[in-house]
Amino acid sequence: MINDRHFKTNNAFYVDNGLKSVPSVEQAINLIENTKTLSKKGGFNLHKFISNQRDVLEAFPVEQRAKEIKELDMGKDLLPIKQALGVKWFVDSDELHFRAELKDRPLTRCGILSTVSLVYNPLGLISPFLLQGERILQGICKDGAHWDNPIPDPIRMQWVKWREELGTLAKLKIPRCYKPVDFGDVKSVELHNFSDASTSGHGQCSHLKMINP
Repeated sequence: MINDRHFKTNNAFYVDNGLKSVPSVEQAINLIENTKTLSKKGGFNLHKFISNQRDVLEAFPVEQRAKEIKELDMGKDLLPIKQALGVKWFVDSDELHFRAELKDRPLTRCGILSTVSLVYNPLGLISPFLLQGERILQGICKDGAHWDNPIPDPIRMQWVKWREELGTLAKLKIPRCYKPVDFGDVKSVELHNFSDASTSGHGQCSHLKMINP
């Protein structure tokens, strides 16, 4: 567990990766410095930093930055694309993207499971789309299809259509930060949750309401 005066990062580490957002460049630099100092006491060298704010990166030596940006010209080069918990983070635009690298799989229960599992969705942002593929797989399982037997033609048509649409995920771009750049200080925050269920699945949607001065 790592704590400093202002921010808690004990829930920000996943195996050997730390993911954390703070309101300002100054706070980010302060958090990194304090976390590095605390890690050093335990014999750990915290490094390979990357940020969507170039001022944060320039505050630390090149050897402490992520390898993809060590040779970059911070004045003109675009920041790279990073992988964070299976989601592609376009660092320069600060957006999350999803891409499924489709591979040829047999039209069997085993092949369909393999394709559905290709898309990692830890935040649930693309669950409405993935639900359709999962429903097809669920129907095959209910019918008791063998792992390696070809799937019936009606299900085959549904699957081919969904698989073709899988490529359109590359067009989806989700801003990582919920708060607009010029929003100012946040006076209050409200979280409005809605949920519903059917025989096909259950859905949940949250709306974040922020009020500035």
